[in-house]
Amino acid sequence: MKSLFFILIIILSFVLPSPVFAAPCYTVNDANLASRSYRQICIVRIKRSAKYHWQYRVQLQIDGEVQPRELWNCRDRLRTHRDGRTRPFEPDGIGDRLCQILDR
Repeated sequence: MKSLFFILIIILSFVLPSPVFAAPCYTVNDANLASRSYRQICIVRIKRSAKYHWQYRVQLQIDGEVQPRELWNCRDRLRTHRDGRTRPFEPDGIGDRLCQILDR
């Protein structure tokens, strides 16, 4: 009886879809693009800093192209690239939305 139950659990774990693999995607208005005004931005990977809870390491996929990982500072509203370049969040961009979602 126990072995039948165990086999049933194993089979169901492979059959049922896992929600972990779904990347949250957002459509963001981009005024800088002349040909189209919307971009699809998906969060591929995100990791919160243990020491500084307002910092996240984020890897995005913008219009199907995976971007390099960046450090996002929600307190100062800054994005830091791997080479050390820092720039502020874009107005009404994904940075504001990401920080609002993760602050809950």
